[in-house]
Amino acid sequence: MFAHIIVRWDYQIHVVYSVLQSLFIGNNVFLITKEIDKYNSKLSNFDFKGKLFLVKIDKFSQLSNKFEKCFINYSGNPELFEKRCFQRWFILNEFLDSIKLDGFFYSDCDVLFFTTVKDEIYKIKNYDIGIGNNNCMGIMLGQNNDFLKKYTNFVFDCYENKNEIFEQISSYWYDFFEKH
Repeated sequence: MFAHIIVRWDYQIHVVYSVLQSLFIGNNVFLITKEIDKYNSKLSNFDFKGKLFLVKIDKFSQLSNKFEKCFINYSGNPELFEKRCFQRWFILNEFLDSIKLDGFFYSDCDVLFFTTVKDEIYKIKNYDIGIGNNNCMGIMLGQNNDFLKKYTNFVFDCYENKNEIFEQISSYWYDFFEKH
């Protein structure tokens, strides 16, 4: 099975449009969220039996919750926004550990996807992963989650153990805000 995966904690109408667009193209879609009932009330009017899967986010939040305890915001974005940007990768990784997929496309919830995941996975068949460019950082294509597992382990190690890389990030952040 190939699937489009979206992680969104709360309910937003634009997520419904993103899900529907991907379903209309023919993709299987997994929406991982806290608001299953709200999304189900909007999406159950369409006949996508066996193609749409609403998944409880809490089921895949163990690593994300652990990361939350050591997270420090070094962004100009609001803390909750930035924390969620990191946490989605932990949730996605746990979810992918629990399911057998031939390939996946992860996207931010405001992305409209106009092709099948299978067609895109074919383009990266000789690579471990495909990621977005400067304009699309919230997307990832993969045939498995090996790379994502390495990434989330690296990020968690940086924040939890305050390793050398973390110290460099902290230093850059403090230098930047002293000058601006």
